Amino acid sequence: MVCIDNDKSQTQNMETLLKTKPKIDLPPVDGTTDPVLLARHVRKQRALWNNDYPFRSREYFPEEEIFKLFDRPVLEVKKDEDLKRITKLNPNHPFKRLRCFINYGAWSFKIIEQTDDIITWDISVWNGATFAFHPDECANQILDHHSEEVFNRWRRMARAQYDQVIGPIIKAAKECFPSFACGSVTSCDSSERLMEATPEVIIQNHIAYLIW
Repeated sequence: MVCIDNDKSQTQNMETLLKTKPKIDLPPVDGTTDPVLLARHVRKQRALWNNDYPFRSREYFPEEEIFKLFDRPVLEVKKDEDLKRITKLNPNHPFKRLRCFINYGAWSFKIIEQTDDIITWDISVWNGATFAFHPDECANQILDHHSEEVFNRWRRMARAQYDQVIGPIIKAAKECFPSFACGSVTSCDSSERLMEATPEVIIQNHIAYLIW
């Protein structure tokens, strides 16, 4: 899941709040709740992403493509029947079924049923070429074609908009799936900080659990 860095004081406040919450049984991730296996899964998943996403590049896209979704954002929700023909979002990531796709401004949320029937979710941000959840992919694709000033402006706008749209996005997801419990590995530490500012998310051992 993507991250545009978050203030550390907010992280500390969130940690304090989480400590006061009643204990919740966390769902399996990659088919297990075993701490050792989960730690291994996190290391494997992050290594896989870090060896891929930071080096991705796309053909040139104009600057206006980067910022087009920030103006007058509209909440769009698609579920099951609207999505049943979509089996991949890019050539490297085939999956069984896209269960839910919610887009609000430059941010999107999706629930995916993988080919092994495991359910995952992620939050991604528009970078001018695609919705991406790994921050290094966003940086790489923008900086390949545009200046650092453009990238920094995009990053500030994306982070500011996140606070405005994530509440309605999660609310729409809850309306699509009244009961949901699923863990997703955070792509990096900055991604983890963003997830700590996200409603309904619990962070444990570098996994973001979305539960309601």
